[in-house]
Amino acid sequence: MNKLIILLVYLTQAISIFAQPVEEPIFNSDIPIQDYNIQLKQLADSTMTRVFGEMGFAQNFTMSCLQNPCEKGYLYANTLVSNNPCSSEPQDSCKEAIISYSFVKKDVPLSIKMLITIKENGEIVYIENNHYGTKEISIEKQNLLSISEIQKIITKRFPKDSLVILTDNKALVYAHTPIKKPQSKDVGNKLNRNPGYRLIKETRSGKNWENGFIYTTESRNPRKSKRIYHFDAVTGKLLCITEIYNVTNGNHGH
Repeated sequence: MNKLIILLVYLTQAISIFAQPVEEPIFNSDIPIQDYNIQLKQLADSTMTRVFGEMGFAQNFTMSCLQNPCEKGYLYANTLVSNNPCSSEPQDSCKEAIISYSFVKKDVPLSIKMLITIKENGEIVYIENNHYGTKEISIEKQNLLSISEIQKIITKRFPKDSLVILTDNKALVYAHTPIKKPQSKDVGNKLNRNPGYRLIKETRSGKNWENGFIYTTESRNPRKSKRIYHFDAVTGKLLCITEIYNVTNGNHGH
């Protein structure tokens, strides 16, 4: 009887052991082991913080697009052009990203685009049209007027000049040095002088101006059609007026 009880206990334990449900390892093939987009985004955010400061970046910018140009759609090397769609989905194959940020305030034509590449010996960050210098841009200089706001100011102050804000990427630019007059190397030799424009007026605000964002407008008045007006993008004050001229080639006698 004792042997029968021992046998029953053994069988019960054996059945109990082998009846335990086998837990399959949790594995999702759609989740990469390492997500390079997280690293690429962190490098881009760090660059934005260096340029605009922690507060400026957090308050004034948002990521508008992240593209991985490693696959089909990368038009040619070392450019910031890709046909690949914007995506921040995890991926573990592409160590490169084109990342764009836009200004959060509506109607401010400020966007930052950069190419981030992770190499074996470090990282490469290339900012498109980088004219921001090495010093952090203060939060005060990021309080930018919108196009509609600056247009209202300049129309009121210069009603006869028919000023229109440029539509290309020169409409809003950052200058990290004071405005300087173009200097001619040799006035007598037209080929050696500073080609393209001359400074015809500099205001008191322009003389005291050190650095910051500038709105650039051009006159549509036929009498002043070659003039470019530069305004402080924060205050709306006129800084200077430049005039475009045609460079004459002495060899052709124009």
